[in-house]
Amino acid sequence: MKKIFFFLLMIAPAYCFAQADTLKNKQKEEFCEVLVRHYASGYELKINNKDEDFDKIDWLKDADNKKRKFKSTVGVLNYMSQYGWIPVTTFTEVTRGNSDDMHFVFKRPLTQ
Repeated sequence: MKKIFFFLLMIAPAYCFAQADTLKNKQKEEFCEVLVRHYASGYELKINNKDEDFDKIDWLKDADNKKRKFKSTVGVLNYMSQYGWIPVTTFTEVTRGNSDDMHFVFKRPLTQ
């Protein structure tokens, strides 16, 4: 009886670690962080999809090389969703007196 119990005790951990690798078939994703700053004239944004400081990234510009303005944060979310980005989380940061910077984290499937 002790031999059978000992044998089962030795085999059980090997069985537990013999599960299929579920990460192998999982879709890979890329992430980006969007900084949204509110001004009296509208909302401006910076998109960071690399590991860089936001101070080194320029504001999003339109075809005329002017800062792209949005009327609301919903406009920013709609703009990002047009390019396949899905919001993951958001947080705010008080930076200049009473003004807030909003940060959004987005993800989308990685194209290879």
